[in-house]
Amino acid sequence: FVEGMIKYNQQSRGQFNIQASVGSTLTNVLSFRNRAVFKGSANRAEIIPLILSLGTDATKPVIFEVTINPQTTGFFDWQYVDDELSLMEYSTSNVPITGTVIAAFTVLGASEAIDIQNIIEYQVPTSEFSIAARITGGNASDMIASGTWKEDL
Repeated sequence: FVEGMIKYNQQSRGQFNIQASVGSTLTNVLSFRNRAVFKGSANRAEIIPLILSLGTDATKPVIFEVTINPQTTGFFDWQYVDDELSLMEYSTSNVPITGTVIAAFTVLGASEAIDIQNIIEYQVPTSEFSIAARITGGNASDMIASGTWKEDL
């Protein structure tokens, strides 16, 4: 990609995941990464995160955290959203997460849509962020997270 004026495509993209049986350890639900290489060339394009939605089937409140450059004792299995048409990679690996928390949300049931652009203005190539969750009490529960974004293509 040639550096220059940023022009975001008009079509937004999205991804979701349901992570089953999340317990009291902060666990990845859905992670995003802007690819380092796209179509054989160094990627210099940005991604603009737009909307984040969170939910759970827990009967007690759960904590969701957005973490930048997450660390894990496991590993992330990164997948392309679209190998030919998207800069974004995602991971639904069920692994514990640590790192710099930039936002935290308490959720019971489903949340309203969250304007994530107020939290993460843009994502440069190789930058990552994770949406992770943990229960506050009771039994392990299913967690759902979804994200929507636009790309500088």
